[in-house]
Amino acid sequence: MKPFDFWQRWLFVCSVFFAISGMVVAVAGDSFVFSFYNLQMTRHFWGGDLVPENVREFKAFLFGPLGGTMTGSYILQAYIARGPFARREPWAWNAIAFALVAWFVVDSSVCAWHGAWFNIVIVNLFALAMNGLPLLFTRRYFLAAP
Repeated sequence: MKPFDFWQRWLFVCSVFFAISGMVVAVAGDSFVFSFYNLQMTRHFWGGDLVPENVREFKAFLFGPLGGTMTGSYILQAYIARGPFARREPWAWNAIAFALVAWFVVDSSVCAWHGAWFNIVIVNLFALAMNGLPLLFTRRYFLAAP
């Protein structure tokens, strides 16, 4: 397998993985699947191991829009990775790269502002690495003249 093909497939599979993860977040964000993350959030924002009862339903609700947004964004990325990115259309690389950087900067800045470093470490750096590696290793293919 050629290096470009490997990284293009990586990006596609990664996109599908994160789209499915978004669906799981939307319907089961408060389940055992995310127990480690939820424990970190609970300890940071509520200073203990239990979410206050009056916050539990709101927190569960927030996982819906978050998961839905993740799902939609990563389905779009999968579509771009499978088609225009695979055909080495420069706009496809730029769209994915700029969206990834914009998300990372905004999300990580808000997390840092609130002292939620756990989210940057557990979620943001992982997603940045998984999506950024294929971009890093394919950039040269998009700079060459067609």
